[in-house]
Amino acid sequence: MNFNKGILLVLVGAGCFGFTPVFAKLGFSYGFSLGQITIVQMLISFLLL
Repeated sequence: MNFNKGILLVLVGAGCFGFTPVFAKLGFSYGFSLGQITIVQMLISFLLL
């Protein structure tokens, strides 16, 4: 059971990592800095996991 949970968490993490360019492009287009984008992305990932 733990092995399947680990696989699921890795897949969710990889999926979130795939959204990095989307977050960066949208964030920069709205005038946010790199630090602000990083903090928001970390908070969203924390809430999802």
